[in-house]
Amino acid sequence: MTLDQRLSGLLQFIEANLDQPLGVRQLAEQVHCSEYHLQSQCQMPVASYIRLLRLQRAATALAYRETPVTLLAFEAGYQNAESFSRAFRRWLAQSPTEFRQQPDWQYWASQSEQIMPLTPQS
Repeated sequence: MTLDQRLSGLLQFIEANLDQPLGVRQLAEQVHCSEYHLQSQCQMPVASYIRLLRLQRAATALAYRETPVTLLAFEAGYQNAESFSRAFRRWLAQSPTEFRQQPDWQYWASQSEQIMPLTPQS
């Protein structure tokens, strides 16, 4: 199996397990390589990729569900709502509450395009 195929499988594993703690060591084991090799082959750090996927999922939940921000913060892997809100604002230039009230989907889409899948670097 090629590295491309293993990374494709890893993407599916990450997306299916976003609610679980996902460490780089565990993910490297999934693709049968070292942590260093996994990180060096990806276009963005694995932990950043996971964090952004979780923020993306939280933004969608804010817009379409009434889930409390604190619960979304925990689901996204943050220890508290304040750190989640800071990260959310850095990513989308709106607080979670502002996004819930008036989501800027254009900006969300432009930021989401920057989430680079775990594909080998050229």
